[in-house]
Amino acid sequence: MSDPADRFVQAITLPFAGNAEALVKADTEIRALLAAGAPTDSVLDAAATRLAAAAVRRKAASLARYALYLLSAVISLTIAFFAIQYWLNTGFNTGLPLPAKPSFIKEKSLSQQLAPGIALRQRLLLFGDRSAPTTSAAKKALWDSEPDNPAYFCDYAIACYSNKNGLPPDFLATARRIDPGNGWYQAFAAGVLAKQAAVAQPKPTVAKKPDWVLRWNILDPQKLETCWSLLQESATQPRFTSYETSLLRQRIAQLPTGGGNVEACRNAFYVSIYSANSGSLRFRTLADVVGAKAQLAAEAKDPALLKEIIAGWDRFDAVYQRNEEVSVIDSLVRATVLRGVSANLAADAGKLGLPEEAARFRALKDQLQLWSQKPDSDFPGLPRKASMLGGLTLPTILKQSRTLRFDEEKLTPGRYSEHELFGAVLATAGILLLAAVCILTALYRFRAARLIATLARQGAALLQPIDWLWLIGLGTVLPFVVFQFISRTGFPGGRDYSLTASRFAAPIFAFEAFILLLIGLPVVIARWRLGRRAGFLGIAWTRRPWVGVAMASLAVIGCLTFGAYFTAESPPAWITAIEMAIFGLIHGWLILIVSRALFSRRENLLKRLTLARSVLPCYALALLLVALTVPLSRTLECYWLRQDRLTEVTPEAPAMSHFEYDVARSILADLKQIAESSPP
Repeated sequence: MSDPADRFVQAITLPFAGNAEALVKADTEIRALLAAGAPTDSVLDAAATRLAAAAVRRKAASLARYALYLLSAVISLTIAFFAIQYWLNTGFNTGLPLPAKPSFIKEKSLSQQLAPGIALRQRLLLFGDRSAPTTSAAKKALWDSEPDNPAYFCDYAIACYSNKNGLPPDFLATARRIDPGNGWYQAFAAGVLAKQAAVAQPKPTVAKKPDWVLRWNILDPQKLETCWSLLQESATQPRFTSYETSLLRQRIAQLPTGGGNVEACRNAFYVSIYSANSGSLRFRTLADVVGAKAQLAAEAKDPALLKEIIAGWDRFDAVYQRNEEVSVIDSLVRATVLRGVSANLAADAGKLGLPEEAARFRALKDQLQLWSQKPDSDFPGLPRKASMLGGLTLPTILKQSRTLRFDEEKLTPGRYSEHELFGAVLATAGILLLAAVCILTALYRFRAARLIATLARQGAALLQPIDWLWLIGLGTVLPFVVFQFISRTGFPGGRDYSLTASRFAAPIFAFEAFILLLIGLPVVIARWRLGRRAGFLGIAWTRRPWVGVAMASLAVIGCLTFGAYFTAESPPAWITAIEMAIFGLIHGWLILIVSRALFSRRENLLKRLTLARSVLPCYALALLLVALTVPLSRTLECYWLRQDRLTEVTPEAPAMSHFEYDVARSILADLKQIAESSPP
């Protein structure tokens, strides 16, 4: 052989210098490869020079590589450990009744999650006595802590009725003592007792009686009179409140602030629990009391008695309008009571020849009927644009709003926050997958004997800095940067829709294409660069080199199009077929790469081991970069959640969301305007 060939053989077999037998085998192997590859002297000179330089810097290069591997392993596995621990021990304990919690998760009660280590007084305010057997007993402990606090007493009274225990002992006597001047107690007692006084008759079919008005069976006339007397007593009081809004405001102030969607979901769930058993629900039967009384007057054909009942209702309604509670339940119950009372008083006044009263309540009924019709100006794409929590609650609340509207931009922060949350979940899964790829790639060196493994290391040393720039820059950094741009700018539409719009398919498929690109693209680039630097050693891929380029291109197309495709309303069948074909092809390509590596013949082991050594730094860097997106996504999740003014839970807007509180206020304002337009 020529002198350049001898020099190259000497340089590449240098690691075997201390082992004569291995040196001979390596010399024979390399010379056979050179004979087959027939490189020029200039190529051999450049390769020998590169190997000599690599031998000088081998220790520093090895330290740099191992530092990258160690840094990547420590950071990625630490982030993955804490992320998984957070989602298992925190995410599965949102307070929501999940159907299938893993058996190894130690479930915490809502009080343990929301109030760890707080003072007993604060814990009583939030939950009452958690050791008590019933909710009413738990709330009684709160009232016992301040026996003269009317808010705690109202809270206890509502819990008593919700537990089907009736009213607390000496309910009205206690109320008159600790909270004189508040007409809520009498109205609440009347609402509770009304079920035993009168019951509504079944409604016939609309076809038989389209103008039918609700009628009652009087179960106990004496109790009906008691209910009416309680309403008249309530009408003499200057105030009307159950303190539920102010009490909920105090409770929300004790809830933990900050955090992400899991913490926000807990707070919303807590508020939903303490909003579900509103005391105003008992007021629905007040219309029964008024209607039954009016029915008795109509049956007795006594217009004077009906006028007294109307006057009594007007006096009570004047106090009822001063209700200080602001919630959707309170407002809708008031609307229900007004509709029932106006319908029955209008019908009975007409029967008894009271045209003015009949006209007044008929006009009130018509206004309420017009007001209750659902407008057409709400946002039809709400479920596709809102966050998951917002998509569950906002449509229901929006149906109750007649005048309040919001624009699409207000949905953006909550949706972005959930995309960041799911991005962190996907990144954690990506960490585990890339970690497995790194481990398997590192272990691949044991696929061949020490001779081939050492020659593969020397073959990888032929790569120059420009080659590593191609590998790391184009194979790892550029796909990472592009995907971060796609996922965080919404291009071309992924973040513009909620996660549920595609049932999570859009971000999952796009992220999976991204991970496959991080795995496959370095292989394509490494084949290209190794072919240029060490092709004369047989380290070249000459059969169908375009396949890898084509598959990598499809993975890029998948990252760009999966988000846009899955958010489409009704994609054509041919587009669906193309997208599924892309997804299947890139998975098949990865399976082909793995299969070739596992079942490679001996004559191909050198180039495959050289390839594995070349792509391992790319995989380690990819693992590190993907791991760092988890804390980044967590930070952005919390940032966007702080910008969400639509579904936030704050003391200033004590409800499941700020929008719900605004809707409740708008409904109460509408009802007040309607009631004032029909004065006594």
